[in-house]
Amino acid sequence: MPSPLTRVFASFSRVDSAPTSVPYFSLTGNSISNRAAIDKAGALMSNAYMTAEQAKARALGCLPSKVFTDGERGREKVSDHPLAALVHRRWNPLMTAQDGWQWVSIRRDTFGTAYVRVEWDRGTPVALWPINVQVETLWDPDVAVSPVRYKVAGGDKFTPANTYLSHEILSFKTCISTDGGVTGRSLAELAAAEIGLSIDLTRFYANIISKGFNPGAVLETDDELSLPEVQALAKKNAAVSGSGHSGELRIFDRGLKYKAIGQSMAEADIVNQETFVLQSVARAVYVQPNKVMDFSRATFSNIEEANISFVTDTMTNEVTAIESELHKILVAMGQPQNYIKFDLRGLQRGDFKSQMAGFKDGVYSGTLKRSEIREWMDLPFEDGSDELLQPAAYYTIDPQTGDLKPLPSSTSGSIDPLAPVLADARERIALRASKDGDTPKTREFARTALAPVALAHEAMGRTFDIDSEVKESVNAS
Repeated sequence: MPSPLTRVFASFSRVDSAPTSVPYFSLTGNSISNRAAIDKAGALMSNAYMTAEQAKARALGCLPSKVFTDGERGREKVSDHPLAALVHRRWNPLMTAQDGWQWVSIRRDTFGTAYVRVEWDRGTPVALWPINVQVETLWDPDVAVSPVRYKVAGGDKFTPANTYLSHEILSFKTCISTDGGVTGRSLAELAAAEIGLSIDLTRFYANIISKGFNPGAVLETDDELSLPEVQALAKKNAAVSGSGHSGELRIFDRGLKYKAIGQSMAEADIVNQETFVLQSVARAVYVQPNKVMDFSRATFSNIEEANISFVTDTMTNEVTAIESELHKILVAMGQPQNYIKFDLRGLQRGDFKSQMAGFKDGVYSGTLKRSEIREWMDLPFEDGSDELLQPAAYYTIDPQTGDLKPLPSSTSGSIDPLAPVLADARERIALRASKDGDTPKTREFARTALAPVALAHEAMGRTFDIDSEVKESVNAS
């Protein structure tokens, strides 16, 4: 047990219990195991942990979502579904959907599992309520209808104490579990050491500022000082301490000599220590460094890849787990064929020019409808935009029937009708290759740009080796 001088008490208010004071032990060089004394909610005192958690919570809270069904023509949107309004608009009269999902993200990582109560009215979900008290999972395989139940002990201001059926409680948990996946482990608890270092650095900064940016030092003299003289000297030194007096000249009488001890601020390498702690906490909650404002290794070329990695490696897993849990509500409504889907494309948007180029390629290749693009951009529906288009340059149109006919395989004269299209694609590929070099991403762009050209050649009965063309166009730069 550390001495009273090495123990610091951090007070905070728990959301699921009375206010308490939890001991926090600063690192003294002999043991780091004492950091387990940090309470789960105490992790929010760490600026690094709070920053990493906000990165995920803010991303989750801004995602649009819709309810779909698997119809005869593939995925179809279910308009005006009651669950869609709860998940995307408002959880309840007190909370927006953004408030709710941000709470879920932080509560889950901090406590291991976040529980939400579903309020039902005649078979229809009408509200979602966060549960801020302990919930016990009950399992009775002998009960055929609902073998899983949840016991809410004590209750809170949103959820009365009771035992609830499976479809009345949603359980969102971390991917780390010690009970077979029934509940999750607290990431804040598991990363207590890294979070503790973050709190230590914050306190270290506060001490440095309050003492005037002066490293540890002693005052030496050959004379003997009485106790009143020492007390007067301490009082004088305290009067000029603090950031407001840093840099001021200090004069010591009675032959006192100032002698610095320990490391200087430069030797302490505080900035690198803080970067290390921030990266360690970010790794613990699986957030990319650039999302916690750490750009120490960021470059112009890899920042976009880091954003994509945040979506594919972090948010996709988080969102998929939430979608699976929400499906319990649809099953209880008698709609197992329906499912809810969060749209992650908003987190992957590039600059406006890149978006428009992608939309253009999607429309020209017959993959996207203009109505789908307008909906994604929050633009009103336009008549005639709900059809897949084919570039008219690749076809002839029968003036009598309006039917499209492929161009003949050979044309009179020496001008190739597809030459301008191919030249345009090659020019765009060469521009990208000269900028980014011969990379997998450049070749993927080249294949996308040449896809409509390949379709046009196929319609005319011509052969087109897209692999060879990709290689040739990229190397031409």
